[in-house]
Amino acid sequence: MANESALRFQLMDMQKSTQPIDAYLHHAKSLVDSLAAINELISLKELVTAVLRGLGPDYKMLVTTILNFPPLPDFADLRARLLAFDAQASQISHDQNTALMATQSSLHTTGHTSFNSHRGGGSSSNRRGGRGHDRGDWRNFSPSWSNSWNGSHN
Repeated sequence: MANESALRFQLMDMQKSTQPIDAYLHHAKSLVDSLAAINELISLKELVTAVLRGLGPDYKMLVTTILNFPPLPDFADLRARLLAFDAQASQISHDQNTALMATQSSLHTTGHTSFNSHRGGGSSSNRRGGRGHDRGDWRNFSPSWSNSWNGSHN
């Protein structure tokens, strides 16, 4: 059985790193339970603070929000918020990966692998006459709907 100081230090020094949020929270709760077993009680505020401290940069926005809108949540509410945050972050990551794969697939199937690197000047043997003749020149672009916004097209 570990002593009180070692258990408290482990609780205050916890880091989520790459472990799943559920495993991280379970570890925190088991440390508190171990302390309770030797009659050393940890307040819910101390537990929540220790958990928030160890979350790392991926959770910075959530931690900042929680700290700026007191009171601190209880452990069950914090767990629910962290699970929801992880689920949302996973969905966003999945959506971004799907969009990236679709873009890469589209570029691969159309044969385009990069944007025109000759935009804006320089010489190239397969360009005609310098600036303004390739599709990358947007300096004179004016969408057809832009006149309706300034009132000149009624």
